[in-house]
Amino acid sequence: MPKVYDKYPKEWCNFSDCAQKAGDKKGIQKIQDKINKRSKKKDPLLAKKAYTYLFDKGSHVAIPNRQNYILTGSPHGAKMIGNFYDELIKRNVQVILTANQAHESKRCPEFWSNKELKHVKLKDGWQIENIENKTKVHAKGKKDAQIVERVLHLKKGNEVREITHLHYEKWKDKNPAPDTDLLHALLDRKDALHKSKDVPFVINCKAGKGRTGTLAILDYARKEVDAQIANGKKLSEVRLNIPEMIYEMRKQRPSLLGRTSQVQQVYTALGLYHDKLKAKHK
Repeated sequence: MPKVYDKYPKEWCNFSDCAQKAGDKKGIQKIQDKINKRSKKKDPLLAKKAYTYLFDKGSHVAIPNRQNYILTGSPHGAKMIGNFYDELIKRNVQVILTANQAHESKRCPEFWSNKELKHVKLKDGWQIENIENKTKVHAKGKKDAQIVERVLHLKKGNEVREITHLHYEKWKDKNPAPDTDLLHALLDRKDALHKSKDVPFVINCKAGKGRTGTLAILDYARKEVDAQIANGKKLSEVRLNIPEMIYEMRKQRPSLLGRTSQVQQVYTALGLYHDKLKAKHK
């Protein structure tokens, strides 16, 4: 990763050391405290309050040459859900990743269900319907944790589009994901459906910060690893700086990924990704 901001020069680590780094809770807590402190007081890039939102607290986060994201809290109420889908139609979004549990609060309705969609009025004559609850991928040995894949059908006259909704169920608020392998299953499926660096995909949870941040930073880090390998680096030569990635995303989405346990899971997941790539390249 290029040193765009160089705020945390000591935090570079070898990709192969990510699993070990995950065990350094005190070290991760220390750097998180530093990031959080900067966010509130010292760093004008992070402490400013005049962030630009797309819709109802939804943020467009652009990582040049890597990926575009829409990171947001769960839309609730017919008007907000309508604003949400209007923005997705405008940007030709094809994939939504959801990390919150349905109805974990009043702010988390099933915005993908026909029960909610029938009350939504979209701009320019678009109609939306949930046409399929398709696939369920269970965590190994944990039947409660699963990924559910749904298809949302959009139509305006003769124009038809589809949005795939990938939902990591049973992931509790303010906690790491119940199964780290499922994080990769979710992102692998997203990658199979979504090929563009320029067109964004959506990640949401209740507030669009913790669980959303876990997925966004992990996806960003995976993209960085893949880019370095594509540019000729050996797996043993790949290096990452997760705090700088968090910093870069927080410039565009405040308070993203503030919990140490969730940052630890990012490092743990990257350790698994390293092992997967190592086995692939043998």
